[in-house]
Amino acid sequence: MAAHYQHEQTAEDTRLPEVASESGLEAAYPTPTPYRGDEYPEYISTPSDVVLETKPGNANPADSYGKTRRSYCFGLSRKAFWITIGVLFVVLAAALGGGLGGALSHRSSSDKSTSNTTPSVNQPPGDLPPGNNTKSELGPFLNSQLAATNWTGSDGEARRAVFYQSAGSLLVSVVKGSDDTETWTQVNITALFEQDADWSPPRDGTPLAATAVPWQGLDQDFFVGLFYIDVNGLVRQLNSKPNDYDIQGWIRGPEWDVATTHAAGNDSRLSSVAYYCPTGCLQHQCITYQDAGRQVWLACGDNWLVRKPMVIAYPGSPLSIITLPNLPMEDGETEINVLRCFYYTDTDIRDFNYNVGGNGTFIQDPITIVSSLQSGGSADTLPQVAASPYDSFAKNTVIAREYTGNIIVSWWYNDWNLNKRANFINEDGSTTQDSPNVNLSAIEMDYDHHFYSVAADGSKIIQYEWTSDSPLWFNWTSTVISA
Repeated sequence: MAAHYQHEQTAEDTRLPEVASESGLEAAYPTPTPYRGDEYPEYISTPSDVVLETKPGNANPADSYGKTRRSYCFGLSRKAFWITIGVLFVVLAAALGGGLGGALSHRSSSDKSTSNTTPSVNQPPGDLPPGNNTKSELGPFLNSQLAATNWTGSDGEARRAVFYQSAGSLLVSVVKGSDDTETWTQVNITALFEQDADWSPPRDGTPLAATAVPWQGLDQDFFVGLFYIDVNGLVRQLNSKPNDYDIQGWIRGPEWDVATTHAAGNDSRLSSVAYYCPTGCLQHQCITYQDAGRQVWLACGDNWLVRKPMVIAYPGSPLSIITLPNLPMEDGETEINVLRCFYYTDTDIRDFNYNVGGNGTFIQDPITIVSSLQSGGSADTLPQVAASPYDSFAKNTVIAREYTGNIIVSWWYNDWNLNKRANFINEDGSTTQDSPNVNLSAIEMDYDHHFYSVAADGSKIIQYEWTSDSPLWFNWTSTVISA
């Protein structure tokens, strides 16, 4: 893997200023670099709702037509026209009077038999861009982002969790067992805190990040850490209670008390990773987020007051961070102590790595992981990315969703296989390429071969499964929750 890296000290876009490392509350945030059309062409767009005014001096053709034909209406003189209208009015009034009593007598049964013409929330947005349905039938998960994680409890049972937002609340659905027919159980995390005076609610559409501590063999208490951005733009941490393998109870995490250290930009995304291993790791959770100056930061639980600059990325860049193996140890095993963070430039998904070779520094991977991604021209329509290691961390896969809804896959095993088209087996058994038969918005992956997404109309959250042998095929397995 080392052959794929080169050491760098600056961000990929060398025209952008470097940001000095700083620690904690005394940090001075970098001044945002202004947008330039030649640097960020995808942020230049013409609003579709602009109404152009008529230029002075240009007569309206309809006005001219009305003036030249003002003596006639539908071929009749004005007098004859109004006489005809009067006769029609009398006839219509008589007809309405005769039918009114019958209509009122059947009003109740008529109301019951009238069909509901409002489309179901399960109807795809149709001609609207994926993730941008503005019709009144939108579901409760519209604009929600996702986080997902998985773990094994002390009872040996596997568990998976998907975090999301609805009506301002942070929610999680948990399933126990490896059978995809098992029932998901929902927990309202916000309800456990919202009466507290110091509760800081999430902003609407907050990014979410979650990781489970790999407690087995590490002398660690199990917990799941959930990170979100609050209404003040601060990253916040909530933890499930220690050794609560069904994550029903929640407490504030240690990052909560120093959240002012981690002020995120308005369009920042989040990612998190459990950076635990027998040797060479911090034995804590780590997060990445982006500030108002586009700098992506890495911060970890060994000292939440300290953060390290990683790379200057595109405004609102998607983020996903995972662990990877480093150099083989003497017994032939591989230490899982490298961090790989995926982010977005103006067109591509790239990655930035930490601790390659065990040297505790950052290096830039020269490989473009996913290239030529289409964007809708605003922060809300940037591509999304989700990454997951698999097969004992020896491999990893990266899924990117374009603004168009297309899913593109790249995966790594000794070398990269780049920019492959995804295939879907849908709930109805049909197969589609590039995207499922349901428009998708937010996406996420766990570490157990599952891919999750919010339906673009906000009506449901969907789970797909993939295998190591077929990383380009995603099979619908269940609906996590629906309206």
